[in-house]
Amino acid sequence: MSDQTGAYNLHAGELMIEELVRCGVEQFCLSPGARCTPLTIAVADHPTAKRRIFHDERAAAYHALGYARATGRAAVLICTSGTAAANYLPAVVEASMDMVPMILLTADRPPELRDCGANQAIDQLNLYGHYTRWHFDVPCPDKNVLPESILTMIDQAVHRAHSSPAGPVHLNCMFREPLLPGPHTDSALSDSSALATWRGRQRPFTTYEPRQTVLGDDQLKHASDIINSAASGLLVVGRLSNDTERTAVERFARHLGWPVLPDISSGLRLGADVDNIIPYYDLLLQSVDAWRIARPAVALHLGGRVVSKRLMTFLKVASFDELLHVVDHPYRHDWQHMVTHRFECSPVAFCEAVIPLVTTAGEFDLKRQLRQASVRVASIVQRTTVGGRDLSEPGIARLISQNIPDDVGLFVGNSLSIRLMDSFADFTKKSVTQTPPMACNRGASGIDGTIATAAGYAVGLARPVTLLLGDLTLLHDLNSLAIVRSLEHPMTIVLINNDGGGIFSLLPVAEREDIFEKYFTTPHGLTFASSARQFGLEYHTPTTPDEFVECYRRTVGSERPSLIEVKTNRESTRDLYRKLLSEAAQTTPEF
Repeated sequence: MSDQTGAYNLHAGELMIEELVRCGVEQFCLSPGARCTPLTIAVADHPTAKRRIFHDERAAAYHALGYARATGRAAVLICTSGTAAANYLPAVVEASMDMVPMILLTADRPPELRDCGANQAIDQLNLYGHYTRWHFDVPCPDKNVLPESILTMIDQAVHRAHSSPAGPVHLNCMFREPLLPGPHTDSALSDSSALATWRGRQRPFTTYEPRQTVLGDDQLKHASDIINSAASGLLVVGRLSNDTERTAVERFARHLGWPVLPDISSGLRLGADVDNIIPYYDLLLQSVDAWRIARPAVALHLGGRVVSKRLMTFLKVASFDELLHVVDHPYRHDWQHMVTHRFECSPVAFCEAVIPLVTTAGEFDLKRQLRQASVRVASIVQRTTVGGRDLSEPGIARLISQNIPDDVGLFVGNSLSIRLMDSFADFTKKSVTQTPPMACNRGASGIDGTIATAAGYAVGLARPVTLLLGDLTLLHDLNSLAIVRSLEHPMTIVLINNDGGGIFSLLPVAEREDIFEKYFTTPHGLTFASSARQFGLEYHTPTTPDEFVECYRRTVGSERPSLIEVKTNRESTRDLYRKLLSEAAQTTPEF
């Protein structure tokens, strides 16, 4: 009897991919390699699987991350053994920290080739440590491995990746050689009765019903009693995951009537239809003492973490009587150690259940004066950032928010870019709420993989995307411009090039002139016209606000990907930033 190892390999690969598709997984991100051949062939031969090929495993993983941010569904990563799998780690960390689903199928050597000097063999057991929600060492396919066990393994993997808290799942798939059947090998394997039944049903072998997380009556009464007893309060809205959450929170915010402080990742910062939103709270918090004097008794935080460090500092020093946090995971996201009551459920479930129990707040001084102050700050920001002939970094963020089309998604890089959008974006363009929400990588807040993530976000949205990022962020992921070139929907990249780490100019270390330039800003002296040309992107360099608007409107409506490079000066940005903060502080109400 001929060796059927290759046949068992192919059969296992086919079962895994078919079950993934039946579980609702659509997108497969593959990188070339030999050991993963059975999985790659199964994807290539599947009639409905969507696949993308990546030369770089790190970019593939970030692409999968962006896709899941847009769709809420995991993409599957497939790679060969060795350092290929290790290159997934940065994106796995980000997905884990921000609870984004991801499924990794890493090929591996069989047990007899581990820890013995075999080529391209590293220790892949629990390769990603505690950053996975579940990991499993998949045995080499052979006659002793029940096909049904392969199917239930996939069903568990998909369930664990998407169940709260969502995150990465790692299946380490061992394959023996020959990886494929030989030319004279009978590759036909007969189905068991259970497998034959599975094939005929066209649904997953095991269907996991969604977990229901609701608050009990006592918890709901406790939360509503705290809210109703407060003379005044603040509603803080962190990252929200989807439109359902945003709609529920908007409705709750309108009903509650408290001042709303929306993080840029909440989806409410860019033009939500809620009159009590204070969009420029980050700038107003320059005068924390004034807020503290008139401090509300209660703060309610819905959703994930926020970008503004000033907001978190204020929540700490304000010493609220009660600070409630509602979030759908068990992790201790309380780095200031100030939460007094924590409710583990989705913001949707909380808002829908509490609205009937909460009394609508009347008009009170803090809300009225904060709204007036926010209007005054908006005027200052508009005049200072885009009112003249100079194109500033805050002005770039503001102009994008004012001119992004309704059907274009927005992805923002970390470091200075996300802070610019959080602080200076225009709130008045109501149609922004009809666009895909703004997305960013704030799990671990790194600058790596940003272009690849934004490209995956565009694929998941199936729409064009605008990406705002800095020069070091682009340098870190330059090779992913190859992905941008291949997108079905064009991406417009807006690059702020301040020749290094511009955010450090706003930190106290900038006073150390002897070491600052060399060790922190790390100037590189590069521009990116040649990079755009190499990867087939249109290239533009506007120098005034009017030129930027004309250029951005033209490129964002184009059928080709574009790179808009704006060259700025770190010192000028620092001076403008300080001026804005100073003027904003003077608008804070006197309580």
